[in-house]
Amino acid sequence: MSSFTSIILAIMTFILSITAQFNTVTVKEEKSDFQPVLRFTVCSDTHVETFGDTPSGRIQKMLQLAYNKAEECETYNTLDAAMFCGDVTDNGTNFQFYSFASAVKSVIKDETQFLAIVAKSHDSYQGKTSRDIITEMTGVPADWHYNINGYHFIGVSTSPNEGENYSREQIEWLDGEISKAVAEDPEKPVFVTHHEHVSDTVYGSAEGEWGINVFSEVLEKYPQVVHFSGHSHYPLNDPRSITQDSFTCIGTGAIKYMEFTVDGESRIHPDNYNKAGQFWLVEVDKDSNIRLRGYSTVSRALLCEYVLKNPAKEENKTYSSDSLESSTAPAFSQNAEIGVTKVGNKATVKIPAAKSTDGKIVFLYRVYSYDKNGEIIDSQWYINNYWMKPEYESVKITVKAVKGGHIEAVAENAYGMQSAPLTAEV
Repeated sequence: MSSFTSIILAIMTFILSITAQFNTVTVKEEKSDFQPVLRFTVCSDTHVETFGDTPSGRIQKMLQLAYNKAEECETYNTLDAAMFCGDVTDNGTNFQFYSFASAVKSVIKDETQFLAIVAKSHDSYQGKTSRDIITEMTGVPADWHYNINGYHFIGVSTSPNEGENYSREQIEWLDGEISKAVAEDPEKPVFVTHHEHVSDTVYGSAEGEWGINVFSEVLEKYPQVVHFSGHSHYPLNDPRSITQDSFTCIGTGAIKYMEFTVDGESRIHPDNYNKAGQFWLVEVDKDSNIRLRGYSTVSRALLCEYVLKNPAKEENKTYSSDSLESSTAPAFSQNAEIGVTKVGNKATVKIPAAKSTDGKIVFLYRVYSYDKNGEIIDSQWYINNYWMKPEYESVKITVKAVKGGHIEAVAENAYGMQSAPLTAEV
């Protein structure tokens, strides 16, 4: 890094460090018996556009909240690493990389290893220089392998070659590095990241969405792998964002904004989709059990929590794609009613919030409109804002309606299981 660049970055970092001091984070939670020996944050898709922008502020809040949680722990109060899983910038310009790095460095402490990768997506508009500049910003290679407190962390950035996401050399390198980590201790998880989801694993990775299969054959060889990925922006607190089949896959949500698939339609951006940022705070205990806590950087609320028994052992993979679907439908309160306001040939339906019956999310609300013969003439849905706190107290959905017909409204979970309907005459 040139001396001029170093000076500019130092000035930007200093200015942001002053603003960060005013973002005090205090979010008390119940004490836990979980005793970590390793702690790190994971996020992706920060999409920093300029110095001190909204994503920069969310990065600062993420790290501050993580340090706050570490300080609350009586047995281990260190944040060992901060991992950024690609699309750290919005257009891959030098200034955006400097802005991203200054946001991180304004808060990060010497105890915390700064780990970041770049993607052949938003980070790579300048081609292979994105790999060079991320090394400048973080002080680590674009493809890296670190042992932190006895646990291996491996990251793969996009290929330096034009026209390919990842090279054959990178695939072989990843295979070799995981093999070394497993040979050292096959009873420990190995933390791996590249930007995109592995195809057909977590929410957002299905065909035509945000998954790739470049590394599938390698990763499937190693049940010890815990793979973090982004790219889709699909919420991390959706239960479909974690699966444990041949290895463990975990979606990271996004810092910048949220995205969804409903009824096979992908890349949906509902109301308030950009008023949220999410990250994982990950802890590992001496027996390699993993606690995952998903947080909002906006409300600073705890969104979800999982405790995974040591995933290096096959018998501990309890979040398989099959087992996750053993959930129960949401329910409305006993006295809940819907309100229907008809204007012309349309009706606006006000639906009160439903409650989860299994601790998982209420994904969306649907309204069905029937004519006087009981035939459906329209149906519409509205996504619940489960990716942030607080959730909606009620939602409104407008459908076509006819006099003499009736309306039904249901709440639906992530697996399409619907509540008993609330009904009203038109």
